[in-house]
Amino acid sequence: DLLMKQSAGQLSHPDSRDGLAFWRRLYRSFDENHISDNICFSFRQWVVPDNVTIGRGTDGNVYVVNASMRVEMETKYLEDRNRGNEVFDACPNTTDPRVPRLAETVFRDDVIPRLIRRINLYPEYL
Repeated sequence: DLLMKQSAGQLSHPDSRDGLAFWRRLYRSFDENHISDNICFSFRQWVVPDNVTIGRGTDGNVYVVNASMRVEMETKYLEDRNRGNEVFDACPNTTDPRVPRLAETVFRDDVIPRLIRRINLYPEYL
């Protein structure tokens, strides 16, 4: 989980080409929606199992043959538990309620696919 969060930070850091592109898209979405004040959002995420294939060896033991991981965002976790409004708790009441959703959409579209690819393919995750 910590390595995944570090990777998310690297992928969204404005000093990298992809990170800079992410931040530009994010602020462009705010501009397109006429949002300029009190911008507050969170990109909390965690890694969870996705598809897992198990098999039984000739010794009778069960082995994981193949496993992939996915990344979930905090909003999905809270919405699945009928607590969707809690995602706004960290932001002041003056924050436009569209901001967290717009920010998450851009993060989900730009960063999450690259993060999932890294988690499932890069050797430091094996």
